[in-house]
Amino acid sequence: IEVDADHMEISFSMKKVKISAEQKHAYEEKKEVLFENLGKKDPNTIPNALELFVSGFKPKDDPEKQYIVRTKKSKAENIHSYSENPVGESFTLVDLPLEHKKFTDFLYKSGAKELVFLSTGLKVDNTLYAQYEKWFTDLKEFYNHVSDAGIH
Repeated sequence: IEVDADHMEISFSMKKVKISAEQKHAYEEKKEVLFENLGKKDPNTIPNALELFVSGFKPKDDPEKQYIVRTKKSKAENIHSYSENPVGESFTLVDLPLEHKKFTDFLYKSGAKELVFLSTGLKVDNTLYAQYEKWFTDLKEFYNHVSDAGIH
């Protein structure tokens, strides 16, 4: 049996963006409304909606950067959704998908080597970033084990 396990070196980091007191307040209000209306809905609707909501607080105005968003609302040529399969080595992530499959498909198809996540410092961003950071750490450990076992 031959196994091909290509090692992908990918840098994943966070860049904090400043948000106003009004934006923090709007986030808290949005969160309250989402919890009040949750009922029997899937609880994942809350972080999903909050992540999309705070993406509007993040700047996407540097024409030199390639931005990745979950939902494309702009016609700018340097803003892409995960599903558009952009190709390049460096991307600025405005938001992160709750479904890792969308993210792994993006990584595989894009050839990304450097990812910078824009974070507001709000709980939804911090939580998602921590989940993905752990995933990258686990992936690196996997590659190390595969390499140590002599599988290339």
